[in-house]
Amino acid sequence: MNKLILFTFLIYSSILWAARLYNLEDLRILADQRSYNEFIEHALDPRPTERGDEWKTLLSETSDAYSKAITQKSEILIEDFNKIEKIWSWEQVKSSDIFKERRKEIGLRFLSSCLKQNQNCDQLIKNFWINSPKDDPELSFQLAQLLKDQKNSPLSTWDLLQVSLQSNQSEFYCQKEFVMETLWEQLSIDIIRLGPKGDLNKKIELMIHPDCIRYLNLEAKNRIEAPKNPGDREIAFHILNSQMKATEDVKDFFYTLYLLENPSRGETFNYSWNRVNELKKHQERRESVLEKFKKLDPFPDVIFNSQDEQKKKAVLTHLNESFPELIDFYLNECIQYYGGLKKYPNGNPTMNCSKFLESDLAQKMISEEVIRKYRNYKKL
Repeated sequence: MNKLILFTFLIYSSILWAARLYNLEDLRILADQRSYNEFIEHALDPRPTERGDEWKTLLSETSDAYSKAITQKSEILIEDFNKIEKIWSWEQVKSSDIFKERRKEIGLRFLSSCLKQNQNCDQLIKNFWINSPKDDPELSFQLAQLLKDQKNSPLSTWDLLQVSLQSNQSEFYCQKEFVMETLWEQLSIDIIRLGPKGDLNKKIELMIHPDCIRYLNLEAKNRIEAPKNPGDREIAFHILNSQMKATEDVKDFFYTLYLLENPSRGETFNYSWNRVNELKKHQERRESVLEKFKKLDPFPDVIFNSQDEQKKKAVLTHLNESFPELIDFYLNECIQYYGGLKKYPNGNPTMNCSKFLESDLAQKMISEEVIRKYRNYKKL
């Protein structure tokens, strides 16, 4: 008797389960009625034998129609987002370029709104990217742009942008300011990791498309003369030098400047010392370097106030003997500032000259006339 009851229950359950499953005809009717929500819930109900060309066409056409309806809404809700992501999980629709583009639009619109409302979107963002194709540079760029100001972003901006920067469309993305900033920050980290013996050029070639390298080099040339952050000049020089793009003019300027910024003893210090010693023999090269220094505001003069007296004396004595025009220009700017002989919109361009001219080292290096002028103007 018990076996009969169990058998009857199983038969009844299977009948109820079968009743809940939609067949191809049901889906056809739902598609005609534009009952998108119900269609999505039961799209995979038909048995494998019913999943032929007509079923695939129904999935494709209904997915496109539903996604189009969502894009036309003024506000995309999480329910809309979740349904689109559910459709995207169906292998049969992933070949549709139309649906792929609409899914991207819907996802970015919803996630942007979610972030603006300070909702917890981290897992949604992460899943959206995980489930997205990694050959879409525009999606990676837009998602990176969306997350660039998020302090605790669930995704690394650099990881996202690599897709854009390695694509054949990289030239477009490299010109975006926040993209270049992200690339620069990553290279700053990689240069430290690689060390002096690392192959930076190879690293750059692996990181970005050749079309982007041109813009990176332009940024490096600009930052040598006008750094945005401490350490930019050295990073910029390493980038150019690793590709043999550092011209002799660039090397003359960088190595001279390196000595003025309270340099650390080491390989670069030795290169700088020897370069300035070489400049002693070439007036035209010194004049070219000096013209670049005249454009700097403020003047790089950390060495003039270095607490390492031995290093300060050695470097400034070397510069004064090998490149006297540079020291003369610096002191003249200082005197003109304190004498009010020239306007300086950004204030004193020689921040450390006062402390230097009042030091014992200055008494030994600088002429009495220069020091007297400075003192007279300082009293005014």
